[in-house]
Amino acid sequence: MKIALFATTLAITSTFAFCNARKSSDQDSSSDGKSNTRRGKKKNSQNSEGFLKSIPMDGSVAEAAKDTFWLCPNSNLEAYMYTMTGGPRASWVKDGNIVDIKKIPLIDAKVTMENEFCVDTSATQRRMHGNGIPNHKIGTFPIPKDDPAYPYYAGHLDPFGCYDAAEIPVFGYTLDITVPRFPTYNEEPTCIGALTMGIATANGAPWHLEYATISGNPYPNDPATLLPYDACFGHPVNGIYHLHGKSWTCFPDQGPNNRHSPLFGFALDGFGIYGPKSEHGKLVTNKDLDECHGHIHEIMWEGKKVPMYHYHLNREYPYSIGCFRGTPVKLIENISSCIASDINVTSVNTLTEENPKTTCLGANRKVTKE
Repeated sequence: MKIALFATTLAITSTFAFCNARKSSDQDSSSDGKSNTRRGKKKNSQNSEGFLKSIPMDGSVAEAAKDTFWLCPNSNLEAYMYTMTGGPRASWVKDGNIVDIKKIPLIDAKVTMENEFCVDTSATQRRMHGNGIPNHKIGTFPIPKDDPAYPYYAGHLDPFGCYDAAEIPVFGYTLDITVPRFPTYNEEPTCIGALTMGIATANGAPWHLEYATISGNPYPNDPATLLPYDACFGHPVNGIYHLHGKSWTCFPDQGPNNRHSPLFGFALDGFGIYGPKSEHGKLVTNKDLDECHGHIHEIMWEGKKVPMYHYHLNREYPYSIGCFRGTPVKLIENISSCIASDINVTSVNTLTEENPKTTCLGANRKVTKE
């Protein structure tokens, strides 16, 4: 049986809607504002620290709906497969769609790389640009042969034939996306047509589409049910480090336990992406969100409390964005070249307004290993 993890085509131009870390991220109780257990209460397998609720084996991505994402029918992602040999879902998946994080052989986050990331904010635009490298430690890539995650990747080519999957490195590239500062809510959502769905301004890395398929099986799969990530829930495709699943694990500021999660980044339509806590620190489930994985209530936006639509990260598939509630910007994704200097992800529109306010994330650091 073959598993296909999807990447994007060379120079796609289309409208898109899509760690201080620990080996076992279930230890991170502060990120959701709750500990793993409570005296006298049974753990809920969908919201406890050690579990994710994935997409069912017979899920669909053909339309906007809760518990999935809406894939654009003409996205052409199928043309660039990451084929691997294996069973339908990994051993850390139970009851068909419950991911036991404690059993995933997460790759230790030991490597610090040089990070560059800034946000330019003008009157009506927001430009996010950098080298795509997070400002925290990540896993060791290429994956060492003695790492428990190595067998899941080794022996299979990446989507573009540049590397054995276990030998994919992480390197800096041009990431430059400009979105509206004040996005407009659309009653009709927009589908997702490529890998990049948004940028985590909390660490400078992109969120990628939560999509994988098994050859011969018409149903989509969650990558978390097939491959181990690093302890920050990230890994590279053709050198591009990106986030999946419990992607907020390594973000430095999780916010107070009894309050709404902080703003962690922005989707391609300009709306904010917040962490897994809603008002009063309540953990967000998909029942609280619409089909695009967001909702409207009062949030902090541009320094003020306003009622506004926003997305949430949480523990239930698709974990981040299911479709776009605003109008996403058009992207050009050049990610299929085997020459690192040719890799870039940029928006068609650029910052055109003068005198933006620039805020940069952290300090640049050289590559080190523990």
